[in-house]
Amino acid sequence: MKGFVNGLLDERLYSLTVNGRSLASPLMLSGMEKEFAYGYLKTEGIIQPEEIESVMLDGAEIGVLTANPFKVLLPKKTVVSGCGGTATYLDAAKLPVLEETIDPPALPESLDSDILRAGGFAAAVVS
Repeated sequence: MKGFVNGLLDERLYSLTVNGRSLASPLMLSGMEKEFAYGYLKTEGIIQPEEIESVMLDGAEIGVLTANPFKVLLPKKTVVSGCGGTATYLDAAKLPVLEETIDPPALPESLDSDILRAGGFAAAVVS
């Protein structure tokens, strides 16, 4: 079964490049690296699947070549999160405008909540 080594999850750090340019360092399970490349590039609005010429795997390196290497234009804003520092590209024009604000009198009450005292939680599910 892919994604497992000796019965344990085989999570590893990958490097995703497009036309030789480093794009992301996702932390993920092994086994669907090519599918990840197609989905990530489409979802982030970087390139469409039909623009991909090939996806090559070399260990933890996922290399994508496009039919037109000069067409790959990356959005300007980067938000980095997660253990692997995976980047998400945002188009400010597509973000919703927030009209509501935090109610300042409610802040002391929320700071005294059980959730804050619990220190957070983490969960993993293996099926």
